[in-house]
Amino acid sequence: MNPMDHAPSWSQSTEAERYVLACRHNFYPYFEGNVRIYSPEMLKEWDDPEYYADTQRQRTLERTIRKTKGELAAYDAATKNGIDMRDDFNKASMKLKRQERELKAFINGKDLKREREREQVFGFGRSTAQKAVWVEKRAEKGYNKVVEDMRESIYAKDGIKDIELIQRHIFEKGKT
Repeated sequence: MNPMDHAPSWSQSTEAERYVLACRHNFYPYFEGNVRIYSPEMLKEWDDPEYYADTQRQRTLERTIRKTKGELAAYDAATKNGIDMRDDFNKASMKLKRQERELKAFINGKDLKREREREQVFGFGRSTAQKAVWVEKRAEKGYNKVVEDMRESIYAKDGIKDIELIQRHIFEKGKT
């Protein structure tokens, strides 16, 4: 039995039933002479070509984040099913964190609002997100360890005690 067989036609329905029948429509009263919803400043901002270009760049960054999150969800699902995709997962995790930092810097530099709902992907839940965070933390810890080891070896070799001098020494060694 189809429930729509017993639904009233448009002409037979009440206003409340019409709201259900035409689910995308809402009924609001219009009062002539009512003030505009948007201020002239907001409308002017929306007409600004630079603002439009910035929002489009933001959308591009959000799309790349969604794509990477989808890859991570697939790698995680494959790993759970016995296929070893940890290396790919680790690379994609680093890529995702870099993209998120890039989006954050862009938004802060342009005074835009971050809309996280545009970055959501089905299958990329808290578990996968935390795995991605820990991959980056482990990589950062490993990088810091390498830098610290370099500082210690330079200190032992050349007797340099000041951290700024050590950094300058590392920079000079890297140039040659």
